[in-house]
Amino acid sequence: MSENMLSQFVDKGKSLTSSIFNQSKNVGNLTLTAANTAKTKWNQSSTTTKACIIGSTAAVTAPLAILPVLGLAGFTSAGVAAGSIAASMQTAATASGGIFALCQSAGAVGAVATSTSVGVGLAASATAGGVTAVVCEKRR
Repeated sequence: MSENMLSQFVDKGKSLTSSIFNQSKNVGNLTLTAANTAKTKWNQSSTTTKACIIGSTAAVTAPLAILPVLGLAGFTSAGVAAGSIAASMQTAATASGGIFALCQSAGAVGAVATSTSVGVGLAASATAGGVTAVVCEKRR
């Protein structure tokens, strides 16, 4: 490779590096602007709006978190994990169709019934929305 070609190659590399750096800087500035706008809007929102936003988010995300949480508690596809929270809750009198049975069924199958997902979503929504409203009112 000639010295001239090498020089051109290095120059193009520097130009590309500079371009990538500038684009990254632009993305950073755009992200910062969006975050500041969101913060301003949030601070200007009413307590009801905040409660609705957080409640809606909880309603959507809670059903998605059910299975991992059940797994952590000890409800697995192989049954109740020994020494787990689920094992400490299980008794000889555990009722068929009760909460424990529903949790074990969901853990074993790896899926949650739609009605259970809706119930968890509504409960999470009401709880998160209520807590948000209380916290926002106490800050006033």
